[in-house]
Amino acid sequence: MNLVVRIRRAFFDGLLADLRRPHPFAFERAGFLFAKRSDVSPSEAILFPVEYRAINDDDYVPDDTVGVTFNTASIRGALQRARSSREACLQVHVHEHRGVPHFSGVDVRTIDDLSRALRVVAPGQAHGGLVLSQDFISGRIWTPDGSKLARTRVTIVGFPFTLGPEA
Repeated sequence: MNLVVRIRRAFFDGLLADLRRPHPFAFERAGFLFAKRSDVSPSEAILFPVEYRAINDDDYVPDDTVGVTFNTASIRGALQRARSSREACLQVHVHEHRGVPHFSGVDVRTIDDLSRALRVVAPGQAHGGLVLSQDFISGRIWTPDGSKLARTRVTIVGFPFTLGPEA
């Protein structure tokens, strides 16, 4: 399945500003992006983000072994929101460098685990994660049936227009 995540520029700028805010002890911030899906064909869909939820400062857990760790309260909130809305849910964070960002082993494990849980409470949706760099966005998003990773491209709509690489 080919999947395009189409984000409005103003929405993206707000999300990025939040993710770049310093935290007292976490090396990076994370949040959850909720999106409506529109199927273009049986093999192609577009995700339109409708809400970004930052992880509350109190929900971060000190952990020097990774960039960010957050508690189960934030995960329960994301699961409940996805369950209520039946929308796609993507965990998002930033790796502050230029070039194509890659998911770490911890990113892959936690995004995949969260995606499995999301498919239980919001079945039939494309769940996963996005990692942003200073000039690209990479996606790790599972197909709605959870059978494989979708071929993902992220576009920012508005001025200036940007097009992310296909993952």
